[in-house]
Amino acid sequence: MGCSAKKRNTELIGVMNIRAMTKKDIPAIRALTKEISEHEKFEGFDVPESYFEENFLGDNRYNDIYVIEIDKKVIGMGHTVKMPSTYIGSHEIFLRDFVITKNHRGKGYGRAFIKFLCQLAKDTDCKKVHWTVFDWNEEALNLYSKVSDVSNDIAHCCIDEENIEKIINT
Repeated sequence: MGCSAKKRNTELIGVMNIRAMTKKDIPAIRALTKEISEHEKFEGFDVPESYFEENFLGDNRYNDIYVIEIDKKVIGMGHTVKMPSTYIGSHEIFLRDFVITKNHRGKGYGRAFIKFLCQLAKDTDCKKVHWTVFDWNEEALNLYSKVSDVSNDIAHCCIDEENIEKIINT
């Protein structure tokens, strides 16, 4: 599924396209993922390109990566997971990772991607689109508050690798 639009009133005027990743996108996606890890202050990023091929293009995948291009150059990506909901009786889309390169932020590409996700949800009969964001990420919070009346009545909880071991061993 692609989405095209001409950008106006920005420094970068070109054709924007949002599409599912292909194998040739893996180096750009890996670089964007490294940018996410640095932004989230995660040390030790060492994800090989083979990981992306196996998990996002292989037969065992349960999620997708969509790339955002300007004039055929990848400037962003969103990693989505389509999940069934027991209480709604339909699927929901969860935006797991989302990044736009620093010099392309604030130009409407994030809003365009959220619009793309909403259209994807509608086209695939998903009733909700979810994401999480760190409370210190003002740039992302600003984007999401502009897009919609963002519901923040659900706490996102995460158990990291170290605490997984602690819980298992207690």
